[in-house]
Amino acid sequence: MAYNTSSLRRVLQWRIPIYIYLITVIVFSFFIISSYKNEAQTQSATNYLSLIANSTAKVDLIRIKSSHLASPLLMTYSNSEPIELLPLKASLNNIISADIASGKIDNASVYLRKLDIVGSISINPNEEYNPGSMMKIPVMIACLKEGMNDRLFLSNKVTFEGHNASLPIEEGSTPVLIPGKTYTIKELIEFMIIDSDNDAMGLLY
Repeated sequence: MAYNTSSLRRVLQWRIPIYIYLITVIVFSFFIISSYKNEAQTQSATNYLSLIANSTAKVDLIRIKSSHLASPLLMTYSNSEPIELLPLKASLNNIISADIASGKIDNASVYLRKLDIVGSISINPNEEYNPGSMMKIPVMIACLKEGMNDRLFLSNKVTFEGHNASLPIEEGSTPVLIPGKTYTIKELIEFMIIDSDNDAMGLLY
């Protein structure tokens, strides 16, 4: 095939601004990176679905039941024990057994779940405990929920008259509320959660 050398020479002699080259390189780089990212995300999702499909364990889908929502997925749950976590379970069992034998603890329970693995591990799951400070979590959630409905709610103030005798003083903690002093709801939530103050919980409740 013959080329018109004069035309080719004119094309090669065009002076294209350097910013055109830069824009072209940036655009092509963006498309290449996006392509690799989408491929990686697709592969990750495929691997996870394959893991669930090949698992012999039952996977429960827990959804939010609501009349005005399309039952959005809240979480997936399976009571199977992943092979990857069994060595960790054995190590934890050894630690707990050693601490019980030495008298450091009476008993212990463990629940562990990795969000990218189907299933979980647990030790002594049927052991019963006093819920203690765990009861402060729903109190905090209720207060924050109210704060979503009323922006001034967390700024409301409550006066601490003194320790409520019906509430135990948290073992190992130091009371932080001062009798006669006024605190906002936000401050009481912080004292309840950070300092595990039972009097703060009592006021919020």
